[in-house]
Amino acid sequence: MQHRTSYDTSVKHLCRKGLEEAIPLSLRKTIPRNTIHRWRQEKDDKYIGCELNKLANSEIEMLKEFVKSRNAKRIFMTYVRIGRFIQSMSNDKFMKQQFKKHRMDLIDIVERARKSIPFKQVLKCFNLSATTYNLWVLEIYSGCSKSPLDWCFIKQPHQLKVDEVEKMKEMLEDETIEHWPISSVAHHARREGFLFISNSTWYKYAKLLGLRRKKPKFARKNGAPGIKAVRPNEIWHADVTYFKIGLKIHYISLVVDNFSRKILSHLVSDTLNATNRLLTIKQAYESEFNSIEEDLTLLVDGGSENNNNLVENYIHLLPNLTKLRALHDIRFGNTQIEAHNKLLKQGWLYRKEFKNEEELKEALEIFENEFNNIRPSHAIGGMTPSEMHLKTENYYNESFITSAKEARKERFVDNKCNACSSCNHTKELKII
Repeated sequence: MQHRTSYDTSVKHLCRKGLEEAIPLSLRKTIPRNTIHRWRQEKDDKYIGCELNKLANSEIEMLKEFVKSRNAKRIFMTYVRIGRFIQSMSNDKFMKQQFKKHRMDLIDIVERARKSIPFKQVLKCFNLSATTYNLWVLEIYSGCSKSPLDWCFIKQPHQLKVDEVEKMKEMLEDETIEHWPISSVAHHARREGFLFISNSTWYKYAKLLGLRRKKPKFARKNGAPGIKAVRPNEIWHADVTYFKIGLKIHYISLVVDNFSRKILSHLVSDTLNATNRLLTIKQAYESEFNSIEEDLTLLVDGGSENNNNLVENYIHLLPNLTKLRALHDIRFGNTQIEAHNKLLKQGWLYRKEFKNEEELKEALEIFENEFNNIRPSHAIGGMTPSEMHLKTENYYNESFITSAKEARKERFVDNKCNACSSCNHTKELKII
């Protein structure tokens, strides 16, 4: 018995409408001519469900022209390639800045395109997240007279409350901690129970409110990562930096613990010599004598103030202390204490005016106390160097997590109940 070939209904419909060009050539050659002729003579209502095919009748003429025109296909593929190229370039920071700059036009394009293409696919063309797009929509079309950022409380109930934003502004504008990085301010606020807000939120609102930290007069690039200790008093760093008052140079000697970042000793002098270097080492060793349980390494640079008979003889008297030169005896640099020098000068000294050495010494005393005991450091989990040195329990525990969750719930409820008249009008705004 002869086998009869069955064809898909869509193939028959294309032939019936004169769109054989839309059928792949390899398949079209296998269909007998008399079969195609028979399909063309069939009535549209022969098959149940033929109404589905009628949905495309309004576009059939355009489809015919497109199928027959090689030029149209070429133009279409050109636009596709251009779109793909723009999509690949949208990862670039410049492109994202341009999208944000012209976000009103972009929103108009997206709203038009989403009528024909799924919303997520439209955003994918611009490499935008739905969250970012919705933020742009709300910024432009949903002003709120009560929100400090002009964001609708109805659509964005998780935004910070008015009093939280005011507290954030107060802390970021506080002159006593203006030299602190935002991460330290954020940890300080959480430790004291002022605000239960993540670091990323602090940075985001600081940018939106125009409250970025003041840049120091001088800037220096960050150095390469250095050696890392696993316990207090395992590795110490010693270094000398200079600071000018008028035309006179003053030398600042520091000894710092690698693990906790705590400043163990400091000295200000108008001379650079071995005696001053030895004084800081002795002061640090005597203050930590009862806490040194295992071998201790002192990492120094190759300067003559660090490498001399006076220092070597003192080191030789201490059996558990070994001195190494950075990038000479080991491959690591002395980057830990260089970071302290940068922080001391750019974050503290360059922001003040000094008349003499006594004022500089007083400033160093205040800086050491604040740095060791008051200011939290993000690099050590929001703890102070003194707490880290004593291995104190971190404030970020179960109690803090519970408080943060409660603050988030309270923020949501308060914002929902704090909507202005403009917010109520934006309830119908389509946000996905």
